Amino acid sequence: MLFRSGLPILRSLRILEDQTKPGVLKNALQDIVEDVEAGSTLSEAMEKHPKAFDNLYVHTVRAGEAGGVLDQILRKLAEFMEKSMALKRRIVGAMVYPVMVITVAVIILIAIMFFIVPKFKEIFEKFDIPEDLPVPTQILIDVSETVGRFWYVLPSIPFGIWVIFRFMKASKG
Repeated sequence: MLFRSGLPILRSLRILEDQTKPGVLKNALQDIVEDVEAGSTLSEAMEKHPKAFDNLYVHTVRAGEAGGVLDQILRKLAEFMEKSMALKRRIVGAMVYPVMVITVAVIILIAIMFFIVPKFKEIFEKFDIPEDLPVPTQILIDVSETVGRFWYVLPSIPFGIWVIFRFMKASKG
């Protein structure tokens, strides 16, 4: 919008830099301002910061510079980014409910394994029910005893899953 309103690109970049919160984007904008002042094109300066600007963004800006329609390209990119961020917010919002349901289900399952299944085991033992319990029942009792014995491992499971996902994400990119 700043560039389209007639401000020079360098002035527009400085205004953006001043309004941006500290982080990757602010650092990238500072470097881009320096590079543009030194004579680089906007796309060349942006290309040096792949964490802030992906290839699609850089190449689109380069095409806008070459075609003389940079203001239109920047407006389209801004619209695309706004729509993309709105979609991400909706996806995150949609994921809150399933995550909460799964969390509650896991808490209930753990409570059953810690408190209810051991009571059933005591009842079975009190009434001298033969050791030949059905296989699923025996498995449930064995799992409950294992969970009770190694309860301190349970909090590390979500952390381990998080570490695995971070490792997988890092190895892809």
